[in-house]
Formats: sequence, C-alpha cells, structure tokens
Amino acid sequence: MWRRRLRELTTWSILAIVLGALVTFVWFTHHPGSPVLARAAGWPLVGPWVERFRVHYGVGAVAAGGGTAGGEAGEPIDASAGPGSLPPGLEPPRRLGAPPPAAEPSLAGRTVHVWASAGDLLRAAPDETAQTVGRLDAFEQLAVLERTGDWVRVESRGATGWLRSGADTGALHPLGSGRVPTTPVPSLTPDQELLAAVRDLFGRAEPVGRLGPYDLYSDLPSLSELTQLDRLASEVEPAYEARYGRRPIDRPREAVLLFADEASYRLFQVREARLAGLPSGGHAGSGMVALFLGDRRRSEVAATFVHELTHVLNRRAVGPVLPPWLDEGLANDLGFSAIGPAGDLDPRRVGGERIERPGAIDYVGAPASLRQLNAAYARERPRLEELTALDWERFVRSESRGLHYAHAGFFIRYLIEGEEGKRAAAFRRFLGGVATGAPATGEALRGELGSGWEELDAGLAAWVRGEIERQANERHSGASDDGAVNGAGEGR
Repeated sequence: MWRRRLRELTTWSILAIVLGALVTFVWFTHHPGSPVLARAAGWPLVGPWVERFRVHYGVGAVAAGGGTAGGEAGEPIDASAGPGSLPPGLEPPRRLGAPPPAAEPSLAGRTVHVWASAGDLLRAAPDETAQTVGRLDAFEQLAVLERTGDWVRVESRGATGWLRSGADTGALHPLGSGRVPTTPVPSLTPDQELLAAVRDLFGRAEPVGRLGPYDLYSDLPSLSELTQLDRLASEVEPAYEARYGRRPIDRPREAVLLFADEASYRLFQVREARLAGLPSGGHAGSGMVALFLGDRRRSEVAATFVHELTHVLNRRAVGPVLPPWLDEGLANDLGFSAIGPAGDLDPRRVGGERIERPGAIDYVGAPASLRQLNAAYARERPRLEELTALDWERFVRSESRGLHYAHAGFFIRYLIEGEEGKRAAAFRRFLGGVATGAPATGEALRGELGSGWEELDAGLAAWVRGEIERQANERHSGASDDGAVNGAGEGR
C-alpha cells in the first residue's frame, strides 16, 4: 500500500515540477526582459542558455538577425544587411542620421499604453534608421516602458524595442475603431531590411531617380517612359487636399519601388505576410509604395500608382489604421480619376478605358468597376451598412473583394460628386472629425450626413446608373454599352 502511495506521490510531484517549469517558461516568453532572467544570464552553466533565450526574444546583448544592438538611446544602426550578408555590388551599411536625444525619464509611476497596428516595426533605438528588432502581426495595446519625443519603448510578444507612436493613454481599442482617437501621423522612411531585399532583387544599391518627391528604386532598363508617373507623383497630394479638404502633415519620405515584371514583384510581396496570396497590382506599407509594370496597360499602372500614394496620404492627412471601407474607398476614389497621357490628374472625371473589338467591348479600370457594381445592384443589392462593418480580412480576403473595392470607391465618389455635390461638405466634415479623434465608423458618417442607410443605398445605386448613362451619352455612340468587364481596378 505504502509503495503504491509513494509511486502516486512521485508521479504527482513530477507532474507538478513539469507543469511548473512549463508555466515558468511561458511566463518568461512573455517577459524576456525580466530582471530574474537578466541575473540568471550571469550564472555559471545555465547563463549562456539563458542569454540565448533572451537574444531570441530581442532583449539580449546581441540583436536577433546579426549585428550589435544599440542601447536604449544609443547610436542608430543601419540594418540594410547583417554582417557578411551584402549581395555583390551593394555598398556596406552606413550610419544615418544623428544620435537620438537622451531618453526622457520614466513615466512618473503611472502605466501609459499605446495601440500599435499590424506591420508596425520595433527598432533597437528611437530612430527610423535603427535596426529592426521585431514586427507586429496584430493590433496590440502595449505598455510604455520609456518615452523620448515621438518614440516609445515597448515590449510585444517577447521583443522589446522602440515604436514611433503619437498615440497615448490607456486606450481600450485599436486606432480607427471609433473609440480611440485617430490622428494624422508623420511620413515613414523605408524599412531598411525590406529595402535591402529590394536592392538585392534589383541589383542596385541606390535610387535610380525620383518620381515627384519620392525616391525611385527600379529594375527598369530605361526610365524614359515614366514621365506620366513622375507628374502624377507631384499632382496626387494637391488633388487629395482639394478633394477631401485635408492637408497632409509633414512631407513625403517614402520610396517608390517599380518592378519591371510581375514575378519580381510577387517575390517582394510575399515578404508581407498579410498580403500573401492576394492578386494585388501594388501595395503600400513600411515606408514604401510598390507596384509592377509587367504587361499591364499603362492606364492600369497609373491608376494603381495613384491608389497606393493615396494610402500614404491617408496616414498623413486622416490617420493610420482606418477601416477598410474608408482607407480603400479614398484610395479607389482618387485612383478612379481620369489620368491624361502626360500625367495630368482630374478627380472630377472617371478614368479608365473602353476598348472596342469585333463583337465586344472591354472595360479596363474604373469603368469595369462601375459596371461590376451596377450588375451587383441588379443581383443582390449590396448594402453600405454591411460594407462599412467589414474588417480588413473580410473586406480583402473574400470572393467579393473586387465588389468591395468598387463599392467603397464609388461610395466615396458619390459623396463628393453625386447629387450635385450636396453631401460633399458633410463628408469632409466627417474626415476632419476622424482626424481629430471622432469615430471612423459608418454610423458616424451616416449621422454626419443626416441620412438613413436605405436612402444612401438608393442614392448610390441611382448615381451608378446615371454615371454609366452619362458616359454613354458623352461618347455619342450607338454602340451597345453592355460589353465585357475586364479588370476591377483594385489595389492594396
């Protein structure tokens, strides 16, 4: 009997030790900066293992990915590539910028939080050129460990680093949710690690030129055909301000990445996990606007370029992490604009192409999206109340993604141009409110407009039909306007 009890006691003791060890390990993975681990790193025998653990989670003496991490307010390190990893022909890493100012004292005993968004980068020092030590993959509320200027030091899922954030204060929901203020944020410089990957793909270390105010990286053999994009890059920002009544803060610091072929662009796109598998013609993020030429029509490329630049301007003029109907809607609205061969941008007119061929008519870009939306009204009557409630995943990763883009883009265009512009002032007031902390929700917009959802649905449907008729009348053509739809003109 006593032997059986001894075996049971031994079994339970072992289980308790194992469970305790697991709980302790899990706790340390969430708190790798714990003083206990810091002391244990100096112990004999186990010290090297503890230090490896801390390095893995970004708080040890050596930053993950090679190279030496700077101190909390040390000299910034350019991490274009780790030691010995530079591809042939590229310049060695350079130190950029002046050392950041000394960190301010702690936060007077109170816990301050910031919301960070998916894709935000944690850096080894409070400087945009410092080495990246982590990338967030979800919205998170993070405790501020230290602050200096616009930068805060935070810990996220085992990585501790500096985050540029103007947000503050114990917020309970992410930016753009309607409960936490969304405000314009400064422009971003390109993420150095991603830029190093682009340099590797292009085989060129430096920008090949500029498109408007943006540095251009490209693998095109000649830049002689980019005059249209060059002018567009300069025209988008003043057009944005005039159309939406919002002046972007700061100045452009992002870079444009223009890939000659689609395959190279896809190789770069897969580095952004959230974009995996999406058939995008371009995307914006991490201080870069990326797109490709391939065999696409130049009107498609130009519209994509305007779309992606609008995402950059949305951050600077309204705020980051906007709900997708607003972020993509603004980008598609401006991307739907008429664009001349020389790059002149006219947001008051719908652009794109109508291509006639024997027995059929193809529509490219905005006209295709317009007819896609009109056809949807004949089938299921898409509802704005549902569109404005979609999160990013349901908006983008859906069989109806093309319709979502068209719906959002023409909704914004209807608010600006429809019914002789009677809703434009209210929409601009809504954007101004969002930029100063008001909710960025569909309900908040509806309230500002003073209209019900059914009224807005009916008004948009009628405007879409009227726009198709207006375009047909402008052409003074007897040709049928029921041609094939080619391309929905969406971007990322």
